[in-house]
Amino acid sequence: WFLDQLEPGLTAYNVWIGTLLRGALDRAALARSLGEIVRRHEVLRARYGPGESGPVQTFDAPRDVVLTPLTNEAGLPTDEWREEAKRLLADRCRAPYDLAEGPLFRTELAEVHRLSRRSA
Repeated sequence: WFLDQLEPGLTAYNVWIGTLLRGALDRAALARSLGEIVRRHEVLRARYGPGESGPVQTFDAPRDVVLTPLTNEAGLPTDEWREEAKRLLADRCRAPYDLAEGPLFRTELAEVHRLSRRSA
């Protein structure tokens, strides 16, 4: 919070994780799993703002996690979409958080479907 006050929008301390999953994906199960992580770790539901004697940390109630999809709206070929999805995800990872408004936990989902040899 202190560093954010000195340099608003600073993203140097953001922590992001990218994971490549192969095979069938149960989106609902993934969302429930991430929601359970957020429920158990209140720091992922924290917000920070000014108080009378300094910064104040508050915690939001647990909520459902929404997997924000990145879609291949341009209909790019698989290899091009994979690279575009990486670029879009990297851009979103560099987006600043609003510490006072939250949430301080975001999810993005980019699906890249590969044609099987049988269907090609």
